[in-house]
Amino acid sequence: MSSDKALPLLLIPGFEGFAWNSTGYGAWRHRILVTGRLGSADTLEQQVDTVKEWMAGLPAFAVVGDSLGAVVGLELAARHPGVRALVLSGPFLPEDLATCVRELRSRLCGREGFRPEQFDRGVELARAWRPRRDQLRVQCLVACPPGTAEHEWCLGQDSARWANAGFFWRFDEPDAFAARVEAFVGRIEHASEESGAH
Repeated sequence: MSSDKALPLLLIPGFEGFAWNSTGYGAWRHRILVTGRLGSADTLEQQVDTVKEWMAGLPAFAVVGDSLGAVVGLELAARHPGVRALVLSGPFLPEDLATCVRELRSRLCGREGFRPEQFDRGVELARAWRPRRDQLRVQCLVACPPGTAEHEWCLGQDSARWANAGFFWRFDEPDAFAARVEAFVGRIEHASEESGAH
């Protein structure tokens, strides 16, 4: 697909709030990439409002959300008709956060600009959040290991999953992660083109 027709990717960061380093994902070079830093908001609604400011002027796009970004992405998909696809990575359901948060925090705590209070507030928001089926109104790719709450929640949905993704695949193997996301979004674009031709 030509770059002028490719869906932009809205990259929503996780608990740390850092904007994505979009230069590390070579498979997305032909796409418009939109990201930003999440603030220390008191509610998920405020986080969704922050993300809406980033996507001004984009009528259609795919959302790629990591941990808290996955929660924000799901809330956004339930409210915004421009969301065409969802990619969810990292732990984002309360059942798995307890076992993963310590490792994630240890990975981030030495990073310049890391704000412990913002990280902790993001974890609180995700733990208090309750998923709803209407948030999965678009095709969804879940980058979470089989057997996790995230993986099980998406069973029966129009979702693609793969077995080799760990919770931190985006960090550990960014090229492989980007290639898998690209294949998923490209398949949705191709199906949309075919349906539009009939």
